[in-house]
Amino acid sequence: IDWNDTYTNTNHAGFRRRAVSEELDEYLVIPAVFEHEICGTFDRNKVCSVLFAQNWLARPNGKRTFLFQFRRGNFYKFVGMIPIDTSKEYEQ
Repeated sequence: IDWNDTYTNTNHAGFRRRAVSEELDEYLVIPAVFEHEICGTFDRNKVCSVLFAQNWLARPNGKRTFLFQFRRGNFYKFVGMIPIDTSKEYEQ
């Protein structure tokens, strides 16, 4: 569902805010979907740490949590469709 949609379908994983380029699109994911679909059997805090270290999962400024408030809920925020490729930095 796009960020400014006025209608919200009950069967959605979150919201998307489009940016100038797809690499900067923001995705807000519902916590239950994050835990079930992304974390699976892995520890949620460890998954958050790994995704944050890859500059894919965002964290609110000055907070220890990874949850952002939007509308009437809390969400995990991803920047971009896929994580930034840092492998080229290590090839040299």
